[in-house]
Amino acid sequence: IILLGALTALCSLAYNNIFYVVSAKWMTDDAEKLAVFLGGEPYWIAVGAGTGIVVGVLKAYVFKFDQYKGFIELLQDLDVDVKDSFSMAVVGLVSLMGGASLGPESGLAGVGGLLGKISVKPMNALCQRALGSAAEADVCAETKRRKLLVLSACVSAFATMLPTPASSVMFCLELMGAAAFVTQGFLWTGSVVQLGLAGTVSNLVYTSLASYTYINVEATFPGYNHQSMKWKNIGVAVLFALCTPFCLVIPYFVFAGITKFSKVKLQAFLESKFGDKGRIVFMATLGGVIYGLIGYILPLTPGDGSYQMAIVIERGSEIESSVLVVSAYAKMLTYWVSAEYGFVGGIFHPILMISLLFGRMVINETALNETIGTALSFILLAAAFTPLPFSMFMLDLALFNLKASDQVSIFLAIVITHLMTTGVGFPQVFLSYAMSRGKKTEGNGSGGGEPGP
Repeated sequence: IILLGALTALCSLAYNNIFYVVSAKWMTDDAEKLAVFLGGEPYWIAVGAGTGIVVGVLKAYVFKFDQYKGFIELLQDLDVDVKDSFSMAVVGLVSLMGGASLGPESGLAGVGGLLGKISVKPMNALCQRALGSAAEADVCAETKRRKLLVLSACVSAFATMLPTPASSVMFCLELMGAAAFVTQGFLWTGSVVQLGLAGTVSNLVYTSLASYTYINVEATFPGYNHQSMKWKNIGVAVLFALCTPFCLVIPYFVFAGITKFSKVKLQAFLESKFGDKGRIVFMATLGGVIYGLIGYILPLTPGDGSYQMAIVIERGSEIESSVLVVSAYAKMLTYWVSAEYGFVGGIFHPILMISLLFGRMVINETALNETIGTALSFILLAAAFTPLPFSMFMLDLALFNLKASDQVSIFLAIVITHLMTTGVGFPQVFLSYAMSRGKKTEGNGSGGGEPGP
């Protein structure tokens, strides 16, 4: 597990650096351009279209897949196919380099799953040599090790993205779910310790080489320096939590329904004219044109958001509120277009950026304390409808160095918005309606990705 954690860290470092460096060549971090409409470059449309063509060709003719297993599904069943994981990692890398509004989670899960799967036989052989026949009979049985190694590799991969090893363990366990964890035959204490070891080694190796993990905004707001006002912050947290389902969650699922419905209609037409392969290439190309055009108009929307995130946090007061709120809703659209029209990536980073953009607008308009306002807005959309309340809490604590008195308001906001969203259940109504409409005319889906739990 120690060796696997270290190897995963090195592979994740290479993976993250490749797409980040390439995307940085054409995206902008100029605050003046990000702060206005039409601040992007016209050639971004061509970048999106070209990325769509490459992604479509890779999926249709090279790797020959349409839908793929996202990182949430991978964590829940821990069933890894080497070819599928490799193809997911490669196509995900191309998607991210070309600015698709998706996160690196699926690609990292593909890397982790691939390393976990291929490490089973060498690990078994090593243990057999060290422990002899007893290892073959019990300790090193492949069926008993495979899923633990796959899960350890996934935790290691996410430990290079999230700021602490503990948050990566919690992230994977919450997405996996307690029922799936027990069904896989894991013992809680022993397995969690092993996962923690893998994540810690991966995090230490990664940060020794790169200083910070992929989400690296912890230095922008030293939360311990601000004047904490406990009861005022609790009031602000409650208001944020009550507004999130109506201002962000409902629009998010409305865009989901619109995009899924349009995809199904377009997919049926294209398949009748050009067949499956032609449809895959055409839809990916169209998706690239759409997010490239939106990126040209609203330069805060391309990519997973990590490239623009620090600018929004540090210099968000310089960005017009109209640009921030329109960019938040436009990024919902670009995420769903990217996910449904054939690109490969995850949901996590885009919804952090969406939430941050909207929250920054609220901060600008109300003069809220920037530390508390940013910490709240950063995670509330993710906390609302994903099964990650404790992971989001740990993420905020690590990134913003919050005082104990501020942690109360953050956790209260997470609890309220999660209960309001999943308890009331209106996002599920929108999603169920969109999927039921889609099934009426759907043949084989072209999307995949992480449409949300």
